[in-house]
Amino acid sequence: MGSIRNRSKTAASCTAMVVGVVVLPCAGWSGGAASAASAASVASSKTSATVPVVQCPTTFAITPSPTSVPLPTSEPVDLSASQAAKLTVYIDQDGIMTLLGPKGWNCHALYGADGSGGLVLSPPGETVHTNPGEQWHLKPSSPIEAIVGYETGGSPVEAAALACALFRSAAQVAKQDLGRCDVKRPLREVVVTTGKQGVNFMDPAGVTGDGSPSGGKDPANGVMFYTTSQSGPGGYAATCTLPKSDRTTCTAVLNHFAAHHVRG
Repeated sequence: MGSIRNRSKTAASCTAMVVGVVVLPCAGWSGGAASAASAASVASSKTSATVPVVQCPTTFAITPSPTSVPLPTSEPVDLSASQAAKLTVYIDQDGIMTLLGPKGWNCHALYGADGSGGLVLSPPGETVHTNPGEQWHLKPSSPIEAIVGYETGGSPVEAAALACALFRSAAQVAKQDLGRCDVKRPLREVVVTTGKQGVNFMDPAGVTGDGSPSGGKDPANGVMFYTTSQSGPGGYAATCTLPKSDRTTCTAVLNHFAAHHVRG
């Protein structure tokens, strides 16, 4: 269902501190540089809160069997009460993927025959892509805000195509199965490796890269995970494209995604 994504092959790197899973800003990341003191303050202010869960309209290429387990109506999150009050957990109708996002946003989910797909969240009144697996590049003047979560389903080739610009192992699989890694990554994209299976990335405003959406007026912060394990989808990616002033929201969104969808 997804498509091979084109990006340039060189990347910037940076030294950053980690709070939870997602790397907080280094110089050039949305929101600018962060000090150790401010990072500690963010971490210490977190408490256990509860946010509502909203089911999203979902389209399946193949109708799944009805789930016997009822979907939750609320979920505990490791956030301050003030931040949690502004957020909602969005979930597809089969409970495959969840995404944290601003309260009151629109959402929809789409899954292909191979199981690839995910969720798209957007503010009311915004026109957005319906397929979370399609690369979504914006014009530099675009004010589009969105949060997108995607998984590659049962296809290891699609997983490699998603991740081959950011993971050497994925590039090897893509070259073997597709003849090449048909991707490009822009020079100004910032990439931080978080382990053998994970990376954090940031596409600055006006830069189209791994972020989907990316290239518009706002930076695109994201996470991507890749594995050759056959125990589930080989690739997961999430992008949070919001104004710099909403950096803490994107950190919460991406930490939540990683906690729910990363194996091992």
